[in-house]
Amino acid sequence: MKRLFLWIVIWASGLFAGLPALAQWQQQSIRLNPGWNAVFLEVQPEPAHAEFVFGNLPVETVWMWNRPTASVQYVEDPKNLAPDDAEWQAYFPPGSPHVRARNLLEVEGGRALLIRMPVNQAAMVWVVTGRPIAPRFQWVPDSYNLVGFPLEVGTAHTFNTLLAGSQAHDAAPVLRLSSGGQWVRVDTAAERVEPGRAYWVYSKGPSTYRGRLDIAADQGRNIAFEDSMVETSLRLANNEAAPKRYVLRPVPSATHQGSSEPVAGGVTLRYRDFSVDSASKSGAISWIGFTNRLEVTVPSGERMALRFEAQRPPSSGNASALYQSLIEIADEMGYREYWGVSLRSGRTLAASGRRLASSSTARFPRAGLWVGNVTLDQASYSAHPSDPQALRPAKSEFDFRIIVHVDDAGAARLLQRVLLMWRAGEMNSDPNRLVVVSDESVVAKLGLTGFALRDGLPVARRFTAPAFAFNSPVPMAGVFGTGILACRVSTGHNDALNPFKHVYHTEHDNLDETTREILPDGVESYAITRDLTLTFTTQDRMGSTQQTPSYVPGYGDTRLGGTYSETILGVHRRPIQIAGSFTLQRVAFTGQLNDGQ
Repeated sequence: MKRLFLWIVIWASGLFAGLPALAQWQQQSIRLNPGWNAVFLEVQPEPAHAEFVFGNLPVETVWMWNRPTASVQYVEDPKNLAPDDAEWQAYFPPGSPHVRARNLLEVEGGRALLIRMPVNQAAMVWVVTGRPIAPRFQWVPDSYNLVGFPLEVGTAHTFNTLLAGSQAHDAAPVLRLSSGGQWVRVDTAAERVEPGRAYWVYSKGPSTYRGRLDIAADQGRNIAFEDSMVETSLRLANNEAAPKRYVLRPVPSATHQGSSEPVAGGVTLRYRDFSVDSASKSGAISWIGFTNRLEVTVPSGERMALRFEAQRPPSSGNASALYQSLIEIADEMGYREYWGVSLRSGRTLAASGRRLASSSTARFPRAGLWVGNVTLDQASYSAHPSDPQALRPAKSEFDFRIIVHVDDAGAARLLQRVLLMWRAGEMNSDPNRLVVVSDESVVAKLGLTGFALRDGLPVARRFTAPAFAFNSPVPMAGVFGTGILACRVSTGHNDALNPFKHVYHTEHDNLDETTREILPDGVESYAITRDLTLTFTTQDRMGSTQQTPSYVPGYGDTRLGGTYSETILGVHRRPIQIAGSFTLQRVAFTGQLNDGQ
């Protein structure tokens, strides 16, 4: 018999494209001395209004270089800056005689600032809270550029090591601000770069320098594990001549008083590890908790993908909880960047694929459409002389698809086929929503359309389970996701889908040869019943042995599984026992069949 392979459709990436971005918070501490300070912001302050960012600082003035198109050949000392200088944007606090000339209204993270503190003001530490952001290197060729670098405290980087490999900055001059407020040239081979400080760095022609790290992710700089997302990858590259070592570690997200949503905690991550047994030379995949320092070496000219999985906390009804943390990625000498990680737990898909809403009633946390696969590897031998009911290993495996829908109250139903379609509604009272269709008669009644595009036309997404022969959803007894879930699937002796019945064979058409009346059960055809039992387990058994179960990302949350058993009556004079493993993946969060019709 031809084997049936399951392909789960991954459509959640586009589902939440219109949602507001989440913010993971980082705190940067910058020392401000009396007089002029050249500082570099590693975070994007929020709110970004200059009055909010500098309102609690006793500053006299703040200046941000406006990146002119004309090159800067000569760098003037800060004391010579004038309020009407077109190359700069300036902030003056209330009460300043130059407050009307203020044109620095929004503060950009990843940029350099010149800050003047009162000369009689003691040195202080300025703590800035904001989103982690990449440094904004936009080099003006053949010019000095006011820039800073994201570095660890006590970094070993000099300017020569930091800018190694960039021809535009090789042996180019670098200026730092002295304690007296003058720009002085530094020894690029000996002087270590200070974190949180800004420098004038010369670029000999165009520069493509973007920092010491070459990192890319599936979602941009902030990694958001939404409802259906299980894994993501960070891709590390090395374009240098020597191997490059990356150092990664998890970092808690800072708190932000201006954040509108409380944070329930940090995101617990695992990373995928592949190892080869030295004796057997066979490979093994494992998922290891990302709780401490992780070091990887990328060979010259190559790329490496690190796969991460977020461990979801148990759902609690309809509550929506936000979890946030950071991943610090650095080289071995202290150049580092932060990447935000967020996780939503307990949130449900509501009226629209691009709109989230809460319900006033409790909702079963695993409500939705689950599609998966059963792998049979054991069967009873009806002709066995001693024990025809005992399960024994099968000669080969057999796979088939299984579909289960769980409603908002937690009731599970086995389905033979299902469509995912779209229902357009009014903006407020009846918004657009995804519909799970088991009765195709409601398609025209509700005016449903496809939600996926094929050749430019909307089409429905269809799932079928050919191994089952029934039309209406079959109720299942038990709690979905824990313990045992069971049901009986019956196929009548005269059902068109009964395997004993053949419309073109007179000995199997279930009709009397003379009267053409329907024959009773057991004459030409037999009623068939299948008693199914799904026993959920805490570890996935698919692709592993019961003694050594393998870990699967998302298992226990968006992916469930366990042992499958079935008793078939009517095919043989004795019951036939079969068993194996099953896995289910949640592909939709809609808790109603046929939109409640």
